[in-house]
Amino acid sequence: MNNQGRRFRATLFILSVAGVFGLLVMRVGYLSVFAHERARAAINEQVISEEPIPHQRGRILDRTGEVIVDSRPSIDLWVDGRRVLMTGPRFSQLARRFGLNMSELDEARRALGVAALAGKETPVVIPLKATTKKKPVLPGVTVAGDRLLLNPRLFPSSEGIAYRLARYLNLDSRRRAGIARAIEGAGNRERLLVTDLSESAWHRIGAELSVGQMRGLLLREGMRRAYRYGRLAYHVLGYLNEVSEEELKKYGGALRGGELVGRVGIERHMESMLRGVDGARFVIRNSRGATMRGHWVDELLGDRPWIDPVKGHDVEVTIDMQLQRRIEELFKHRRGAVVVIDTRNGEVLSLASFPRPDPNRIRHGAYNRAITYHKDKPLVNRVLAEHYAPASTFKVVTSLAGLTIGAIGNETWRYCPGKYELAKTTWACWKRQGHGSLDLVGAIRHSCNVYFYKLAERIGMDPILAAATELGFGETAGLSIGPEVSGVLPVDSYCRERKYWIDERGRKRRLSCTLGDAVNASIGQGFVTVTPYQLALAYARIASGRRIEPRIVRRVVAHDTREVESYTDENPPLLNFKREHLDLVREGLLQVVNDPKGTAYSAFYNAKEGAGAARLKEAGLTVSGKTGTAQVRALKRDKEGRPVAEVAYEGRDHAWFAGYAPAEDPVVAVAVLVEHGGSGGRAAAPIAFEIMASVLVPEDEG
Repeated sequence: MNNQGRRFRATLFILSVAGVFGLLVMRVGYLSVFAHERARAAINEQVISEEPIPHQRGRILDRTGEVIVDSRPSIDLWVDGRRVLMTGPRFSQLARRFGLNMSELDEARRALGVAALAGKETPVVIPLKATTKKKPVLPGVTVAGDRLLLNPRLFPSSEGIAYRLARYLNLDSRRRAGIARAIEGAGNRERLLVTDLSESAWHRIGAELSVGQMRGLLLREGMRRAYRYGRLAYHVLGYLNEVSEEELKKYGGALRGGELVGRVGIERHMESMLRGVDGARFVIRNSRGATMRGHWVDELLGDRPWIDPVKGHDVEVTIDMQLQRRIEELFKHRRGAVVVIDTRNGEVLSLASFPRPDPNRIRHGAYNRAITYHKDKPLVNRVLAEHYAPASTFKVVTSLAGLTIGAIGNETWRYCPGKYELAKTTWACWKRQGHGSLDLVGAIRHSCNVYFYKLAERIGMDPILAAATELGFGETAGLSIGPEVSGVLPVDSYCRERKYWIDERGRKRRLSCTLGDAVNASIGQGFVTVTPYQLALAYARIASGRRIEPRIVRRVVAHDTREVESYTDENPPLLNFKREHLDLVREGLLQVVNDPKGTAYSAFYNAKEGAGAARLKEAGLTVSGKTGTAQVRALKRDKEGRPVAEVAYEGRDHAWFAGYAPAEDPVVAVAVLVEHGGSGGRAAAPIAFEIMASVLVPEDEG
């Protein structure tokens, strides 16, 4: 072959290689430039995402096994921050395209938000630095020379989405703004917007999402708490609320956005038992957020796992809901508290605080604001989180203190002239003409103040504090169903914090507890304060003679009916009081109710036919207890100790009754507080007798 042939073949080879290389370059260019956009759009059209399957929270049952709280399915509205068209990113896009600073758009953004939330179409004007021929890249934006005109109804914004939702969810202006803030704050994650949609809202929002409107919103199945009896036993059961941003950061993957967790009550105390584990499933959504379906979806998902949710454990509480319902029907007063304890084992049969909110409505913004700032403080559990002067119900403590150290005995008598003087201070007995000579049982029966003033003068503060501590005062309940206070026992350090005098140099000089403080404490006034729970516990301990520890959870049961945990206290230790001393105090409490001169006799023996006291008498059951009338402020009183003029509600005395029944073999102890109710014998005792009858002599059996 000559040279010419070889050159021809070489040239042909080079041209072939160059041609193939050119085709490869063109293909790469096509794929990287033209096909890339279409490929990215196709990928965005179908996204595989993992979605949680909500678990069913454990039920709460009362002591009889009646379900009082369970869960029900709901449809919730979520926002996907990665897909939704938020206001902030859209304004950033405008700023980049037209060479503006974000600070220059702040006023326009606020104006757009206000207009969009109100559904107005009046354009929002953004001045430009110069006339431009650039075309806008967002709907609702028009270029007019050196200005941008934004239509609030068409411009993609969080406020615009909130306005569209308002048509289906009946949102007021405050709630619309809250929805808009939630959308804007979603960031790059999903966030719960609205829970428990109505059927009509579900269908109408779903129709909009199916045609590509309100991009980035998602409808999902959820589980919502159902409190079957509304506000009944609210302060025991509590409520749920959405997990906060701080909790999500603190607990990491243990909680997810939008999950509801217990805030107070059993819902909080038993959160780890009640909460189950979410399942998971994989779905394919298009760019509008709609779920894709079909055989190709199943093929694409392949063998991706489906994880079933795990139900939470059921919790059985000691509360008797039938008794709880009866108590909440009985309590007609404005504010107060009731505690009922089984003296045999410490189980809390009922715990009620008044007023009380509805847990089914507590997550609604307007309702939540109303009860948070209401003057009667319905969110406060008065049984555990408020403390009051116990008044004469505390005289059992002073009695046991005197008996324990031998300052008094069964035959110790004191004379009551109607007043008591110590140094330059005079204390009056509630009966201004005096009770005459009394022994301890008589002093308890008549609730004579002077007897206990004289006893306190002899024994001082320390024995009173020791007896109070033995009965459970000065300590928190430990029930863990909400905030608790310990009340006040005026130890010396407490007095020194609150008592002082100013010397000649203006210096504050602290004062220790004095004998006068002990005199006040002896009748449950002065610095001494207790919670209704503590008073019920003290009388339950006196009745049983044991250091019982109340509890409110009986057991935890798994969904397969297997008992997970049980809470019992079969044999609590004896109190550190002699039996004969307890018997002496018990005799006084028996006479308070059953002796014609007792302060609760009239309420018990003059009760109308069919009332609780009457049913107890018919059944041959005796009641022991003590009334108390705690002064809120000094009032002018007659010789019988009654206020001589009409007193405004906030200035009236608190009414107490604490006791137990049957007196010979106690089963139940009760403490009743009626805030500003006046006389304990008239306001609180009748309620206590009705409660005891409901436990011991139910009406259908009486």
